Amino acid sequence: MSLYLFEIEKDLAALCTEMIGIFVEMKNRGIISEDVYEKHVKLKAEFLNDYLKKYVAGLGQN
Repeated sequence: MSLYLFEIEKDLAALCTEMIGIFVEMKNRGIISEDVYEKHVKLKAEFLNDYLKKYVAGLGQN
């Protein structure tokens, strides 16, 4: 993977983490329903899971 793509994925992971935090806060305040929360957080959590798996697998290649 190129350094450029790695930086993009790193930035996307940070953005996903921040967005999940915002959705958690909105759900806790009753601004959004559980269904809306799950819909928006699911894809972000899947991306983070895949990103972390790829990162951990990359550590074993050194």
